[in-house]
Amino acid sequence: MPSFLSPLFAARRDAGFPRLSENVAGTVRQEVRKVLHGPLDGLFAVPEQRQVIAVAGGYLWRFDADGVLLDTLWAPGDMHRMGLAFGRDAYNDWIFSGEQAFKPYAPTVDGNALSPEALHAMFDAARAVSFDHDHAQAWALLWDGQRAWKVDLTRHRDKVHRGACGDRPRPQRRPDWLDSCMDGYTRTPPLRELAPESFARDVDDTLPPRLQVVDFDRRHFHLEEGIAGQLLGATVGVALKVAWDTPGRLPRRLWFGDAHVQLQVRDETLQFKVFVPREEDGYGFRHTLRWWEPATLMADASPWFDMRMRGEMHYPGEEALLRHYVDDIGLYVVRPVPDGPAGEAATPGWRPVFEGPGTRGKAVVGSVELASGARAHRWLRAPEPARRFEGDPPRVPVDGVWPPLQALPVAMTVEWGSPFDADAYTVVRIELPPEATRAAFAALAGATAPLELVLQAPDLFGATGTMQLLLRGDGRSVALPGARLTHLTRPLFQQRWKQGDPTRLAQLGKSADAARTGDAAALRMFLQQAQAMVDESAHVASRAAGVTAAYADLLIAFNTAGDAASSGLLVRHYLEQVHALTSVHTADPSLRYNVGVIASQTLAFALHRADAQDLLQATMTTLISAQFDPAEQTNATLLYNLACYHASRGDRTRMLEHVAAAHRLGKPTAQFLRDTDFQPYWTDAAFHQAIGADRDR
Repeated sequence: MPSFLSPLFAARRDAGFPRLSENVAGTVRQEVRKVLHGPLDGLFAVPEQRQVIAVAGGYLWRFDADGVLLDTLWAPGDMHRMGLAFGRDAYNDWIFSGEQAFKPYAPTVDGNALSPEALHAMFDAARAVSFDHDHAQAWALLWDGQRAWKVDLTRHRDKVHRGACGDRPRPQRRPDWLDSCMDGYTRTPPLRELAPESFARDVDDTLPPRLQVVDFDRRHFHLEEGIAGQLLGATVGVALKVAWDTPGRLPRRLWFGDAHVQLQVRDETLQFKVFVPREEDGYGFRHTLRWWEPATLMADASPWFDMRMRGEMHYPGEEALLRHYVDDIGLYVVRPVPDGPAGEAATPGWRPVFEGPGTRGKAVVGSVELASGARAHRWLRAPEPARRFEGDPPRVPVDGVWPPLQALPVAMTVEWGSPFDADAYTVVRIELPPEATRAAFAALAGATAPLELVLQAPDLFGATGTMQLLLRGDGRSVALPGARLTHLTRPLFQQRWKQGDPTRLAQLGKSADAARTGDAAALRMFLQQAQAMVDESAHVASRAAGVTAAYADLLIAFNTAGDAASSGLLVRHYLEQVHALTSVHTADPSLRYNVGVIASQTLAFALHRADAQDLLQATMTTLISAQFDPAEQTNATLLYNLACYHASRGDRTRMLEHVAAAHRLGKPTAQFLRDTDFQPYWTDAAFHQAIGADRDR
């Protein structure tokens, strides 16, 4: 749709009436500040906590009563409108507790034999109550602040409903959370849904208008429904209205532009510009702007308003209009001007940033600990924009509004993925050395603010050793040596989304490679991954040989490096957690061979260590069966190490059997004559015969 005359009516700058997106409107005592960019799905109040919960972009946004962002969470499924997510086996109470994890229910209570009065008393004793049902059963969901549980109400199935009950106000269409009730019982929930009011308050004659428009800058001449719609309305539409008095309104021709608004809040006049149409009866604020009053539930709470896309985005010409106000779309608060920034205000402003692969529609979120003692919640990267298909209306991505931080950072906790998806959720703790941090900021003191504190993670599932932290500004970068990065939560495996993504066995091998370098965290990851792979009974048969080979190879590497502590940890885990599950799957002959390698390498490092004698005994009991026949073995090293074991135990008969078998497979005579394990037998004729040596030489 062409934009008629728009180039002739460009936006006019006026310091007295800034655009909302400039985020500078205000007076000495009050300010209008954007706190969220993008469309809002709903707004709720938590009166007990004096907090506001916004729902936008698939996330829950927790603000204090004056619009200071405190926390965000990817919205859990199974949300009920009273504020909790009630899943099948667990619940989430983040809105009230701030705890992200789902928690298991307490035992179910049978309410079928209780009278209505007893049920209501039980409901009243809880902090929150919701209800649900399926085709056969019904139940109440109760939460007391510490735990949640279900009450079986199957006998009262016909009294439990989804949706509004009686004369109770219907909830807003969005967000699409479950609203429920039980006949005969009403209760005020701890989470209160706010209903939007008229922004201009120009539809209720009993109340004075909230604002006045003192000027209007024409920006865009708009034909509703496009040229085709205008022609159809001027011909067929007019004929229908004349002939049959058809109801409805014909497509209009409107000027859109910047209304110079004077908004009255708390005896203050706040001035800014809003892009709206000028209509026959005034200005069309109602199409894009809504007013919210948490103060109806929380005394002295600041008022809020939001700007959204016009509801007619599927009509021709609407996308051309959108570009004039897209930057203004979002959530705003009208609040008292806060005190000046605390802390080391002399440092340049900065913000945390994440660089790495995509996180599949989830934000990279951080909690920053500042030298001033304060904490700041930040998104290091917003979710990737959703793909737009042909014919879809335009989308405005949701993001926070992140003012630059002033105080120096001392630590940061960064997370990506959803806390409800263990296969993708990662949390990294970063501790910054104070002197190196101050030096890095000082090195970029002349740069244009804000600086960027960048966490680079080329592999979302990689070890912290693959990550890098640097400070960046004006094209220059300064490394932060000494920063300590630690995984607090890490998925065991990268999910395979496409062909070419590494298999679980390949990821196990990658952990083993890192563990070979002495990385203790990588060894822990290897053990956890191996455990998970063999615990899946449906797949253990196909994985058994590969997992066993990985243990054998890593044990050889530890023994070669002389790392007996890691060797012991590895063998102990294999014996206690893995061997019983894998050793029964012998279709691949390499499995039995590698079990022998593990036994051999365990004998090699444990034989003369007092702290490993239990491992030695467990190896002989578990990995070397009573039917072990040296004559049938093909692993010369295993036979040699078993010969050492029997020699150290004074078992001459078994020692000679294993010595002969090892020599037959290639172990040289000289090796036996150098090894002090065999010193008691160096003059034994049978020993010399077994190793092929001339006794008199």
